[in-house]
This record gives sequence, structure tokens and C-alpha cells, in this order.
Amino acid sequence: MKRSKENEIPFVKLFRTPNANYIYDVPQSCMLDVQEDTYRYVESLQKGKEELVIPEEFLELQSQGYLKSESPVKEIKHPYTDVVGFLLERKMSLMTLQLTQQCNFRCKYCVYSEGANVRQRSHSDGTMSFETAKKAVDFLWEHSVESERVSIGFYGGEPLLQFPLVQKIAEYSKKRFRGKEIFFSMTTNGSLLNEEIMDFLEENNVSLLISLDGPREINDKNRVFRDGRGTFDAVARNLELMKKEHPDYWKKIRISMVVDTNNDLDEVAKVVSALGIEAEYLKPSLIDWEYDDIPEIVSDEYYCKQEYHRFLAYLAHWKRYPMEKVSPVLQAVIETAIDKVEQISQKSPLMAYDAPSGPCSPGQLRLLVDIDGNLYPCERVSETSSIAHIGSLDQGFDIEKVRRFLNASCVTRDACIHCWCFRFCNQCGKRADAGGEELSAHAKLKYCDATKHAAIMEIKNYLLLNEIPAYNKEFINKG
Repeated sequence: MKRSKENEIPFVKLFRTPNANYIYDVPQSCMLDVQEDTYRYVESLQKGKEELVIPEEFLELQSQGYLKSESPVKEIKHPYTDVVGFLLERKMSLMTLQLTQQCNFRCKYCVYSEGANVRQRSHSDGTMSFETAKKAVDFLWEHSVESERVSIGFYGGEPLLQFPLVQKIAEYSKKRFRGKEIFFSMTTNGSLLNEEIMDFLEENNVSLLISLDGPREINDKNRVFRDGRGTFDAVARNLELMKKEHPDYWKKIRISMVVDTNNDLDEVAKVVSALGIEAEYLKPSLIDWEYDDIPEIVSDEYYCKQEYHRFLAYLAHWKRYPMEKVSPVLQAVIETAIDKVEQISQKSPLMAYDAPSGPCSPGQLRLLVDIDGNLYPCERVSETSSIAHIGSLDQGFDIEKVRRFLNASCVTRDACIHCWCFRFCNQCGKRADAGGEELSAHAKLKYCDATKHAAIMEIKNYLLLNEIPAYNKEFINKG
């Protein structure tokens, strides 16, 4: 049987491995394990060929509702669009307080560094007053009635420049939220830690994220004090003190490592073993040049080592290689990838009113309150953006702006509706913010290739982790 005019090109993405052939059915958001002739037939349709015989499996899948040619999505509309007002009114869960815009560091890649960024605020002498902080805590209390637990994050600048304010906020918050679980977190450069601060952090069980980019020669390339001196020794000294005097708390801290791919991956990781940091508490990320309009470039040397250690991490996952010999940077990456495997198998079919998977509910999950009481979806957006400014403590939320930010993909409606990556998209409103008064389709589309590449890697990881146990049971070391 030859292809008929009725057999239009299925809306799918093809994947092939040494073991099997797969069709990712976009409308159904599921992976189909198909026979070779079905795979080749769909591939031929995509290439515009018409001479292949239609496989029986292809017809059977079509009869079951798979391999449709059109996206069922008619309009971009996030599922939370109609309820986001209720979520913000009664179900907030996390608030990040920008205690200060001051910082004793001048990291060369920092989005707030003077003169470096083009679409973000710069460091300033501004700090949050206790009155504003109290108002913010009250705001969270009023808007989290139906949340079982809440979290308050201390952020900067460098929040420990305002340590007395941190203490007062924590004391006030515990009284305000009496009867409800409350947790505290802090992102700090670690240079100002001392015994008094460590005692406070441990007593209040503050989840601590400390920034450190590698051993001295690597860390000090980018992470410097205001006067240009390297920061490694000051931070490492404080970490050693914490490890000695607060060993139980030490085991809970996390390290944020911003990786510069111009450095050697093996050298970057040496700080982990040198300071006795557990790889599971490492949070690596590449330098984000987004607000500087600088393209991200990964050197060939770094990429090769990264992929080599990715391979070793997989071997270690199946206990065929010592995990301690794998770069801790890639250990963290692989663990994250493993966590996503179950998510892929649970993705829901596309609906008539739907939205790509990137956005969270702006303000509900990680609301940022700046030093003046202005509200932003999170700490990652531009504070100079009128689009991302979604309200204030005095006026409350601008729900219309929240909905626009939530539905940022409306500006790329046609491209999104017909994109195979719909359920794997990681773009939120931040990506569509070009610094103007409206969300920008051009700005958002610039990230599509990178988004699709990340999705392909995620799917390949999913297939690999499923295939090894299925096709190579003898390879898995269960000891």
C-alpha cells in the first residue's frame, strides 16, 4: 500500500538508538517504541518521499489516536491563567527578600556589576528598612493562608552586610507565623561568616547556599573583592571554621559553582575534594551572560571533558565505575537528569488551551521583594524591566501583568503551537524580556535552538536510562 493524500506528515520527533527506533508523538506527549519499517516510513514522510509501503503498525497506531498531523493546541493559555489571582492571594509559599543592593564583591560575571550589564540594575548603597521587611513578612502571611509551609529567603547584594536585619526579620517572622512551618534560606558569598553568624544560622536551620567557583587560581579569576583582591582565601577560611565548629550544619550547606568553560573542568572540581564538600550538595551552572548580550561559548576542550565525565557518571550510576573518580560537577548534572526520567513518562497530552512547559506561577513560588518593596516574579528577572515589575507591597499584585508574564509564549504563538518541543520547553517570561515595554517575540525565539538541544539531551538521557536495564541486564552491577 502506498502513501495516500490522506496520510499527512505526523507531528512527531524521531529518535534512533543502537537498540531501537522511537517516535515521540507530540500531541500525545509520549514516546513510541516502533519497528524499523514504521520509523523509516515516518522519516520518508518528513523528507517528502511517497513511494514506501505503509506499515501495518503505522496504521494501527493511527487507529489508536497516535501519529496525528496537527497540534491540538488552538490557543496559548497557561492552565493557571484563570486561577493565578487565587494562588497569589492565598497560596504563596516562598518570598525572597532583597535586603541590600550592596556587595563587598565585584564578580566579573555578576549581572549587577557596574558597567558590565546592559539590562539589569547595578550594585548600589540601597538597603531594605526593617519597616519594609516587616511589611513583606506580613504580606506573605496574608497571602499564604492555604499553604502548609512557607519559606523566606535572604538575598542581596550580600545579605550578611545586613546581618542585624536578618536577625530581626527571623525573630519577627517566627512570631508572625507561629503555628505554621517556616523555613529560612540565604544566598551568600561566604566572606563575612563568623562564629556569631554561624551560631545563628545553625540555630535557625537556615538553608545556606555559598558561592565558590573552584580552587584559588580559578575562583579568583572572576570572584574578587571591590578592590580587586581574590576572595578564595577568605571564603575557604570561613568554610574550614564552619566545618570544625559546626560539623552537623556543615554537612547541610550547598555550594553554588558558576563554571567558566575557559577553565579546565578537572581543575574546577578540585575544590570539592580539597574542602571536603559532598558532590550531592554542589549546584553547578554556566556563566549567564544573558543581560550582557554576550553569547555563551563552550570551548572544545571543556566540552570533551564534560562528555567524558558524563559517560563515567553513567557507568558509576550502574556501579561499573567508582563515583568518586567522576567530576563532582557532572555527578550533580547526572543526578538531576536521573530525577527527570520519571517526569518524561508522565507528561500529559496537549490540550486545546495549553502553554509550553517553561513558566511557573509568577510570584507564587519565589516572589522577589526588592529593597523598596517592589514585587518581581523571582530573583532571576531584570529589576529594570517594567514588564517584570508585577506589583508592590503597598498596591499588591498587578494580576494583569502576572497573567501576561505567565503567558509569555503568546508572543510566539504560531511557532510554539507547531513546535515538537512544546512539553519540554524551559522558557519563561524572562526570555521574552528585551528591555522594552512589551514582551518580545524576537528575544524569545533566540533561545529556541538551545531549548530544543536541551530537550534532545533530556530525551536521549531518558532512553539510555530505560534501555540499559532492558537490553543489557548483565551490565548492571547491583552490588
